[in-house]
Amino acid sequence: MTVPEVLSFVLFAYSLAVLLRVLRSVRERGWEVPDVLLAFDAENTAEARRAAVHQDVLRRRMALVRACEERVYGPEVHAEEPPRGGRAAVADPVEGARMLAELRGRLADLDAERDRRIAEVDREAAATLDRRRAAIAAAAPYDRALRAGAWACLAWLAVVTPLSLVL
Repeated sequence: MTVPEVLSFVLFAYSLAVLLRVLRSVRERGWEVPDVLLAFDAENTAEARRAAVHQDVLRRRMALVRACEERVYGPEVHAEEPPRGGRAAVADPVEGARMLAELRGRLADLDAERDRRIAEVDREAAATLDRRRAAIAAAAPYDRALRAGAWACLAWLAVVTPLSLVL
């Protein structure tokens, strides 16, 4: 074998290896994720975030109620439970009504914040799903073109190599 023949064989082997690697990577990328799975993943993520919002709001509601109890009964209300009827509550009904109205207002604010945050989670989930669908749709033509180009190069190598050996 002469030097040009060895060089052409090495070039052919290298080209073949590169093309096979391109085809394998395209095949691995080419697995299309069904839209149902994308939607399922987005919904599961959104549900977990909604649960976190609910848990945070519940924790904050409990803190508000505890703070109101401490204002009404004093700071020792959570230290130990007094015997039934042993607590001294706010005796002024006007003050009690004001505190109750304030508590209801804060709880309503928390509910409004919860609804706003859940709506935000839902919007983000929809936007994420749209971005994923768009990314898959944008990559599909590139993957098909790359795959077709690699197969065309392989076919060209398959045709040219025997011709170069014969000639």
